[in-house]
Formats: sequence, C-alpha cells, structure tokens
Amino acid sequence: MRPTLSTCSNKRSGFTLLEVLVAGSLTVLGFFFLLTLLIRVSGVMNRVLTVSHLQQNCEMTVNRVAGFASRCDVGGISFAQDPALSGLSLHPVEDAIDANYKRYAPCITLFSWTPANLTLVETQSQPFSEEQRWQPSKLDADAIGILSLKPPSRVLSRSISRMEVYSPDRTCPLLLRLDFQANAPGYGPQRIRVERYLSVRDAL
Repeated sequence: MRPTLSTCSNKRSGFTLLEVLVAGSLTVLGFFFLLTLLIRVSGVMNRVLTVSHLQQNCEMTVNRVAGFASRCDVGGISFAQDPALSGLSLHPVEDAIDANYKRYAPCITLFSWTPANLTLVETQSQPFSEEQRWQPSKLDADAIGILSLKPPSRVLSRSISRMEVYSPDRTCPLLLRLDFQANAPGYGPQRIRVERYLSVRDAL
C-alpha cells in the first residue's frame, strides 16, 4: 500500500503593516473630505437663512413705513437728510369726511436712522390735544432731530447700513432707499437694496 503524503499550507491571517497604513490613510482622507463637505453645506445653509431673514425684515420694514405714508396727505409729511441722521416724519389722517374736513392721528410718527448703530426706529411724538388734531403737523429738520432723541416706541430693523429719503422739490412722492446688510459666516456681508416711492393719499 502506497503511503499518502499530506501537506499543510499555513494561511496568512490578519493584515500587514502596509495594508493597515494604507487603510488608515484612506479613512483619514475620507473623514476630512466628509468634514469639509459638511462645513460647506452648513455655510450654504447659514447664508440661505441669513438672506431669508434679511428679506423678511426688509419686507416688513418697508411695508410699515409705506403704510403710514399712504395715510398721510402732503401737509403731514416731511423729512430730514444729513450725514448724522435720516428722518421721515409722518402725521397720518385718522378720519376724513371730505378734503376739507380731516381729523389727524393723535401723534406724529418719526422713522429715523443713524449711521452710528445701523438701527431704524419708530418714535411717537407727544399726543396732540383734540383741537390740534384738525390740522396736520409737519416737523422741520431741527424738530425731527429733537424727536429722534426720544426713546423709540419700536425698533424696526438693526440691519440697515444706509437710509435715504429723496425728493427733487421736497414734495411727494418721496423716494425711500434702504440698504439692508447682515453677515453670513464664511460668505461675508449679504446686502439687499430696496427703493420705494411713498405716495400720499391726496392733496390738501
């Protein structure tokens, strides 16, 4: 009977040092690639949210100013424009029977902005007496400056880098220009410019 020979082959188990190093390097590269991707996606989302919030604030602010202006006549609107202060004074009509019989709001509303704090605020004047409310009140530049020092009744926006009110002959309609600005991390300042003509309800 012929003897049988059995051979045993030792199978390699585990990984070599080179394979471990290559696998580790690929894992690290994959991790950094994923991290970079997540950072970029996060930055894009932050920018989208910043612009979205800026647009919402822009729309609400402009609509509020335009809404007050649309309730005024030419006798109740004035503005001041200088490097230290931009102010729009509005005295809306509250009740009107005809063009010659109008009762005005109890207060003047001032929308003012200063470049020092980039904030557009709404300020109410002292209430008028009942007798004084049958005529519109128009503030001059000095009176607008004094009223702007009073504590505001509302903050409309903290993101306005510039406000301009313009009229070639200082009559209506007025052109209101607002520059909104907010910072998006990784993308820098995001800006929106709005221009709106403010039309009054009628002539005195």
